[in-house]
Amino acid sequence: MFIALVSLMPTREIRFFVENILNKGNMLGLDRASLDVYLVEGIRSDKEPNVLLQVDSYTIFGGFLEALILKMIYDARDKGIGGVDWVIGEYSSFVENIKDYEKEILRHTKRYFEKINNIADALRTLGMKVKVHLSEISSGIELYLAGRYEVIRDHMTRKVNELSAEGVGEIVVISPFEYSLYEKGYLSQIPTWTMKLRFFADVIRESGKDISAINKVKVAIFDPYRTPVMMFRQDLRGEVISAINKIEEILGSIKNLEIIDKKYDGAPIGYEQLWMINPVVAVDLSKDILESYAGRADIIITARTSTAMILNVAKEIYGVDIKIYEYSDLISKLMLGMEI
Repeated sequence: MFIALVSLMPTREIRFFVENILNKGNMLGLDRASLDVYLVEGIRSDKEPNVLLQVDSYTIFGGFLEALILKMIYDARDKGIGGVDWVIGEYSSFVENIKDYEKEILRHTKRYFEKINNIADALRTLGMKVKVHLSEISSGIELYLAGRYEVIRDHMTRKVNELSAEGVGEIVVISPFEYSLYEKGYLSQIPTWTMKLRFFADVIRESGKDISAINKVKVAIFDPYRTPVMMFRQDLRGEVISAINKIEEILGSIKNLEIIDKKYDGAPIGYEQLWMINPVVAVDLSKDILESYAGRADIIITARTSTAMILNVAKEIYGVDIKIYEYSDLISKLMLGMEI
């Protein structure tokens, strides 16, 4: 109940991110030049693409956020943790002094950089010519999950205009939340929208491609979406749940992949209602999750990148021996014949 109530309150911590999204287009207030330096230059796109790949905001900014959260955890150990002012001060100092954290950002961005190229390459195995859409303007799902409905429409209009300007007729969307919000909650209200939106899981299912892991692995599907998704209106909520069910269906069809557990409830560690308010707490709550699966599962698979992000930070901090993948990351690697 506490988490559900927090999600509707515009706390000062959430306002920090919301103001950045409104002013600069993304949570950290980064400009296009910063994004180009750390991520864009090495991303592969085809000439004359027929598909635009829309990766989620956390895949684009995950390396930055992981570096930020690790800074906060180390600062909390050294200086002591001090409530709202301390959290906002940590956020602000990271953004203002981002060059000081360049080494950590690059170290964490590498994994996301590889993820983006792998997903694009996996689509290419299905005969698609892919352009990767990377932008400092986020999808807006963060605003929705943070309960800021009064500002989301203007931001999403800005994003839709940017997508339209790409000039590619079909968009493949990775996040089940972003896909549902755009397909059911927004684009249906725009009669001039002509681009076709497809969910990555649907693309893979409809391709009929057999996917297999090289070796037998035990996996746990974990993503505590149930409390956050209650914020969505009923039809949108149903679309999100349907999308997550499709992810589960694909994972269940992969050869040599044994699903030992599925868990969709609990503290929403990777969701805006918790991690934005205090990521140190979200990471701390993740320790028990990792330890509960270590030794039983080889891999934890999430439906949302932000959940994988928080778990990966906790894995680094607590040294728990288990691999963590967001679903499209894992599926694309398997489609390319890679080990996981």
